[in-house]
Amino acid sequence: MTGTLLDLIEPRGFLEDRKTAFLFWDGATPSLGLKTFSYAALRKKAERFAAALLEIGVNPGDRLAIILPNMLQFPIVYFGALMAGAVVVPINPLYARTPEEITKILNDSEAESAVILDLLLPTLKNIEKDVRLKNIIVTTVADSLPVLKKVAYWVKTSRNKNKYLHYARLISARRFKKSNLPNICAQDLAVILYTSGTTGDPKGVMHTHESLLANAYACKKLVLELGLEEGKEVFLAATPYFHIMGIAAMLNTALLMRAKIVLIPKPSEFKTMLEAISYTKATGFVGIPGFFKGLAGELRKRVDAADYVSSLKLCLSGASRIDSKTKQEFESLWGGKILIGYGLSETGVTHCQRRGGEIDSVGFPLDGVEEKFADTDENCIGELCVRSKSNMVGYWRKSEKTREVLRGEGWLMTGDLAKMDTKGGTVILGRAESDFVKGRGGEKVPLSSAEEILMRHPQVVDAAAIGNFSENKRGYEIRAFVVLRDSETSCGEYLLGELMKLCKDNLPLAERPDEIKCIRSIPRNHLGKVLKKALRASS
Repeated sequence: MTGTLLDLIEPRGFLEDRKTAFLFWDGATPSLGLKTFSYAALRKKAERFAAALLEIGVNPGDRLAIILPNMLQFPIVYFGALMAGAVVVPINPLYARTPEEITKILNDSEAESAVILDLLLPTLKNIEKDVRLKNIIVTTVADSLPVLKKVAYWVKTSRNKNKYLHYARLISARRFKKSNLPNICAQDLAVILYTSGTTGDPKGVMHTHESLLANAYACKKLVLELGLEEGKEVFLAATPYFHIMGIAAMLNTALLMRAKIVLIPKPSEFKTMLEAISYTKATGFVGIPGFFKGLAGELRKRVDAADYVSSLKLCLSGASRIDSKTKQEFESLWGGKILIGYGLSETGVTHCQRRGGEIDSVGFPLDGVEEKFADTDENCIGELCVRSKSNMVGYWRKSEKTREVLRGEGWLMTGDLAKMDTKGGTVILGRAESDFVKGRGGEKVPLSSAEEILMRHPQVVDAAAIGNFSENKRGYEIRAFVVLRDSETSCGEYLLGELMKLCKDNLPLAERPDEIKCIRSIPRNHLGKVLKKALRASS
């Protein structure tokens, strides 16, 4: 397989090109219309945007930041930038709440152009003097709405005028000038994805056209094996496009499958997401554990719960560990099995279950992915290493970090400790540096075991554990934190005694927590990963 990401939107014939590529679920009354565009329209709009970028001085290799939720403008900007030879830098729009994160990424990537939603513009204005942006392109929610809703939006908000470039004007047919687009090669840098920074400062993961396209083909082969059909599916894109799972599975792979893609801009609104699944008859859904937990909560409120999700043929969970309680509850309401997948920003999607019966395993490597376990201990636990064409080419401007992770013969060290189960599947035990604590003999003790057992208690809705060095006999201590279902429930000696007994009855001595504490919420990032640094600081 050779080619570039632009192959994903290449013409496939008159009828194929007129199929709906994207539908924007705006959360309002569907009877007033939902804006869509076809594969042919996507290609045409992307060409216009590419020409506009060249016209305003964007050169091949320049970085362009996209600060947008999942909305119709994203794929147009994404492919338009790639056509112009630019490198896409997707940024989490929620970082608008913490402008220093946007500043860090813009400065590290040396982005000189950005496309941003007007609602987030105040944040960019506040940091404009601290970054090197030359071109700020502003779009609005109205650019993703059908005519009636667009008019209502402008009446409600009053159209804002500003000094910046306007997205709608840049892709207008009236101002479009045909440009000579540069030749794009498979080895050209396509995307820089910034890691979430849960264990350190965010790093820019560099992916070429070749690496992302290879991952799309591997994912396509997987979903075909799982029973989906090319050209017949409806994928629900709730996982944000600034994350590898969103961009790999719900953008690149979905387009390769010639699916209809339903864009969900606010995935935290589970009622709206459930309505989107029901109305659009979505067949494929890839989400983080929090999505399944939230959807299960909404489904419990409905007598006809199964009808709302009856169209779903395939549900995949990734990005962080899904607890058995959430998995079982959603499955009982849906009637199918959630498959668990695995991947990193650095590798794309690398593993996935094929049947969904196991809670611990992430299944088997995708086509073209090799795995091995480095520095295994007496329990056959070692660091998972993967090799495939989907691996990143390195970290942006961090050659030393790149050398630490990318080893000889193309192997990438994931930083995750793992082992193989009795069926040959891969079991991810956690991050080596944050999800384990070391005993006096150097043994690795997982913290996830205590978290999983505590989640079994009917009063516990969330749990996390941290480990610290100690002078006690074990050489470490484990501190667990729980969130109770009812905030009015007393976290007294009786309940804590119950939780301690639960751990004692189900865990070996080495994995039992020394202390359990009730807190209001577990600090997590946008993908549901526990922020262990924040947990330690608060404790």
